[in-house]
Amino acid sequence: MTKKPSRMSRAEFQRFLDSIIGSFVAIPLNGEFGFGRVAREARIACYDIKAPVILPVAQIREAPVLFVVGVDFDAYTSGRWQIIGREPLEPFLAAPVKFFRQDVFTGAIDIYLEGEFQPYAGEDLDKMERLVSWSDHRVEDRLRNHFAGRPDPNTESLKVKPLSAFPPSAPKATI
Repeated sequence: MTKKPSRMSRAEFQRFLDSIIGSFVAIPLNGEFGFGRVAREARIACYDIKAPVILPVAQIREAPVLFVVGVDFDAYTSGRWQIIGREPLEPFLAAPVKFFRQDVFTGAIDIYLEGEFQPYAGEDLDKMERLVSWSDHRVEDRLRNHFAGRPDPNTESLKVKPLSAFPPSAPKATI
């Protein structure tokens, strides 16, 4: 088992990151497998494909991507997700990904990109993920719910909240 990132030196951590980018992973889903790919900044891009056996990387790569989210590094070091191959990232997976952040008290929104926060400028937040770090179990739940045709409670709880959901006395941001 790989050393936990919190126990790695800066150099070890960078080598670890470099070693997993582009990796395809098999994600266990109750006797079947979902599939993902480690994208830039160690995010996981999950594909819209599942199977009772581990599929060839070429077949996985052809499936559409369902979502790209940040994940806890333990997802990669726990041994739950099996690395099944590694290839250079396609441009769309190597590109920066925008995430939104919403203040829990005021509803104010800003956009995270490349390690920095930018003011919200009218982006379509329904097409953007909230800036959170998902655990391996939550990613697995989200995939199971998707393949079962059910809404995922975790995903639903992370959607942008309307400003009316915040106390009237709180300073407001424009959405």
